[in-house]
Amino acid sequence: MIVSPRLKSIIDQNEKDLIVIHFFAKWSGTSFLMKNILKDLILNYQEKVGFLEIDVEEEYELVQSLSIVEIPTLIFFNSYNYTLEGIYTGIFSKHLLKSELDIILTKLQAIP
Repeated sequence: MIVSPRLKSIIDQNEKDLIVIHFFAKWSGTSFLMKNILKDLILNYQEKVGFLEIDVEEEYELVQSLSIVEIPTLIFFNSYNYTLEGIYTGIFSKHLLKSELDIILTKLQAIP
């Protein structure tokens, strides 16, 4: 995946190993549900993971460049080399997202 200058600047705003970007819409009920699911994860992972929210209507060009067609969408990026670590669309349980975060963070710690 080619990282656009706009996406790179968004990722660079955070100093965490892993960046999770929640693409949402204010009018979307599923986006609201995902935001509530993410609240606990943000508290538990705030030292290692940067969580960002992007309104799809305010960042239309970025959304198009990433080919996002469903909301909510979560995109996980390695902040050191801008590598895509995962993309998830729709609603996921807190348990599943916690598991994915743990797997990705373990993988990132193993990279020298």
